[in-house]
Amino acid sequence: MTPIELLVMQSQEQHARYHALFGLNPVSGDGLRDLARRARELGLREREVRQGVINLNFSTRITG
Repeated sequence: MTPIELLVMQSQEQHARYHALFGLNPVSGDGLRDLARRARELGLREREVRQGVINLNFSTRITG
């Protein structure tokens, strides 16, 4: 195998590894946008749960 053929083969293997890790559009930022969206949703849910607990006048004191 010539050096250029070896280079081509290694380049294709690296491309396949990157594709397996990052998908079709690694530069588009889709993964980061999805992560940010999920973080916002989780933050909103946390605030809703917190407000629900406050609305119940939650106390650590147990009443009968």
